[in-house]
Amino acid sequence: MKKAIKIVAIVLGIVILGVVALAIALPFVIDPNDYKDEIIQAVKENTGRELKVEGDIDLSIFPWLGVEMDRVELANASGFGKQPFAQIASAGVKVKVLPLLSRELVVDTIHMDGLRLNLVRNRTGKTNWDDLMASDTSASQAESSGAGIAALTVGGINIRDGEISWRDDKEGSRYALHKLTLKSGKIVPGKPVDLRGSFDLETGEPPKQIPIELNMRASLDLESQALDIPKLALSVDTMELTGQITGSQIIDAPVLKGSLDIGSFDARPLMKKLAIEIAPGSEDLLADVALKTDFGADLGRQTLELGGLSLKAGALAMTGDIKVAQLDKSPQVSGHVKIPPLDPRALMKSFDVTYETADKSVLGKLELSSEFSASANHLGLKKLDAKLDESTLQGSLAIRNFSKPSYTFDLTIDQIDLDRYLAPAEDATGEQDTVAALPLDTLRGLNLQGQLRVNKLKAFGLRSSNASMKLSAKTGVVTVGPSQAKLYGGSYSGQTKVDARQKTPKFTINEKLTGIDLAPLLKDAQIYEDLSGTGDLSMNFTARGANTDAVIKTLTGTGAIAARDGKIKGVNLQQSINDAKAKYDKLKGKSVDVTPKATDESVFSSLTATFNITNGVARNDDLRLQGANIRATGKGSVNLTNEKLDYRLFVTLAEEASREGSTVPVDIGGTLTQPQYKVAWSEALKDQATKKLATEKAKAKEEAEAKLEAKKQEQKDDLKEKLRKKLGLE
Repeated sequence: MKKAIKIVAIVLGIVILGVVALAIALPFVIDPNDYKDEIIQAVKENTGRELKVEGDIDLSIFPWLGVEMDRVELANASGFGKQPFAQIASAGVKVKVLPLLSRELVVDTIHMDGLRLNLVRNRTGKTNWDDLMASDTSASQAESSGAGIAALTVGGINIRDGEISWRDDKEGSRYALHKLTLKSGKIVPGKPVDLRGSFDLETGEPPKQIPIELNMRASLDLESQALDIPKLALSVDTMELTGQITGSQIIDAPVLKGSLDIGSFDARPLMKKLAIEIAPGSEDLLADVALKTDFGADLGRQTLELGGLSLKAGALAMTGDIKVAQLDKSPQVSGHVKIPPLDPRALMKSFDVTYETADKSVLGKLELSSEFSASANHLGLKKLDAKLDESTLQGSLAIRNFSKPSYTFDLTIDQIDLDRYLAPAEDATGEQDTVAALPLDTLRGLNLQGQLRVNKLKAFGLRSSNASMKLSAKTGVVTVGPSQAKLYGGSYSGQTKVDARQKTPKFTINEKLTGIDLAPLLKDAQIYEDLSGTGDLSMNFTARGANTDAVIKTLTGTGAIAARDGKIKGVNLQQSINDAKAKYDKLKGKSVDVTPKATDESVFSSLTATFNITNGVARNDDLRLQGANIRATGKGSVNLTNEKLDYRLFVTLAEEASREGSTVPVDIGGTLTQPQYKVAWSEALKDQATKKLATEKAKAKEEAEAKLEAKKQEQKDDLKEKLRKKLGLE
């Protein structure tokens, strides 16, 4: 637009200069049409282009020295075709004669009707006005070193019915201005002048027209290079902009300051006409857009500042202060922004995003403030302070290389219940979805490095405090940890690694819990609610799979548990054995089902076990349980996929119990959540019978050996007695 106005000014200047030169040179010539050839030749010499004047030239002499010209045409630059560069249906200017004697130039209203301007840039980047710019520079130099005008006054400028076309063969774009009008008030250097203009901008394919109107008051002092626009009103289709601008050094290195205000409007029609793609789901945001800001631009330093910025787009609002450097190269943006409280659900709705959460009351309020820096290829946030519902997030975040983003972050959350924000545990059919596919493409493309701290956290039913974790991901390897937290009276540490470089991702899991209050932990984790005590747990696993089901089925590794001062709720092993004994005579050797009471429990002082997991089946062979009146060992397995138990306890009752010192097998089946107990009493009796027989055999053997030893001793004594008699020792 700026170039187009300048070119119009150049064309107008050529015509005016020619007219003024003609008026001064031929003040007493009655018919200036006789000198068309001289005028055409003068233009040829100064511009190198052909000038056609098909209409008459009308000349006035006194008190105004003026000229009117009709049907004027200026040829195109060489190599740009035969279409004229510029055409004017009519143009005219008048200069008052007497003020010229005191070097004052008083010009009446300059008018131009039917302007047709054809602007082109070819594939090499050359334009069809480059040669005129050179002439314009020469004319400016000549003007600056000329005789000097003491004062200049122009009655006004009136351009009607203008058409300007722009074709860029290098970029493959086309634009046009239709119905161009420009009208000004009286122009006196250094004093305000009113200016009105309008045109229809044609753009796009198929072509669409955007009506544009300008209404402003401005003053320009070329000597001091000062600009003042106290009133500016611009309308572009449905957008209305108002503001004010002041400027200094506007010729050498413009410095502009002012304010702009774009009232609320629907941006969608304008964007469609400008062929700007509207992101899916953002229609509601663009239906109500507004902007207000103070600004300062230093074109010499190529900087821009926006202060008191206020931007509104649908449910989203933003305020801030922004600085831009390197405007002409690679813009670097920095500043501070603030998003006042908004409704996140309304914002998601404006993007046509639907997300169901376990807690319907969350995502009710969001606000944010942050310092930032940005360019075409990065975004950095510092002193980030975001509030979502009751949670506050603080820290820093950076994104580099938007095409293949790399993330770094250092964030702290004061408190959050993550479970409230997760999707509901059950799907639309009411069946829990246990098989979740891993986002492999996302994992393989992820590039991040950072640390996250949560002062108070609830996630997947578990509660913790002072949680911290390091996260890294690059070339398909994702590492969560080292991580640590305080939870359930103890502590956690661990690390999980996912290697997604192969078709089937590999998991490496190393976790450790120390000094944990087991009952609330197991209950919140929904693993097993009937074990209490203080315990330690360690796990070292590997697995493969593209979904949770496959991961569990391939889980392989080792683990260990050590608990103390606890209870196994839902079963009293000693009472169960006694009950089983009472039933045994009726069942004649069969295993006895035991139905524990809800209040039953087995108290222990220590419980230890190690286990090996192979393809999702955990195997234990060294369980040790010790209590005041009972001790037990155990071995067996649990299938982690379906939670089925296949386990046997060997329970030894204390001496004062009803079966003194007996060891009784107890089989545990069912599932982790619904275990089933059977006392293998027949095996216990067989074992006892075997032990009794062995004891009796041992006793009989011992008695036989004692008798034999006594017999031998008797024989020895007899032999000694006989020897004494023979020797006469009696």
